[in-house]
Amino acid sequence: ICLLKQSGILSTLAVWTSHFFGIPSEIVAAVLTGSIEMTSGIFMLPSFLGKEVTFPIASFLLGWGGFSVHFQTKSVLADNNLNFREYYTGKLLHGIFSLIFAIIFSNILF
Repeated sequence: ICLLKQSGILSTLAVWTSHFFGIPSEIVAAVLTGSIEMTSGIFMLPSFLGKEVTFPIASFLLGWGGFSVHFQTKSVLADNNLNFREYYTGKLLHGIFSLIFAIIFSNILF
């Protein structure tokens, strides 16, 4: 993450994606960072967002886990018969379902 930040790659991707989708670049940078390293992405979520927005984004990132977690899992289970395409699909679905449930419950909680 530090390498991507210092090289300007992260900010460039965040700005391009921000212009394309019309989302503030701070949110895009947090989600991009979180998709690589979950904890850093969650800590980067901008403070100007309300709980009803931060909660679903953080829930997605927690469900997804980040590529760093996926690569660690893959290295630990390298000798296993685990199909990593199914694993990644499952983690993506976990993130999406977490996002959906968080949106529903954020309307109740906040």
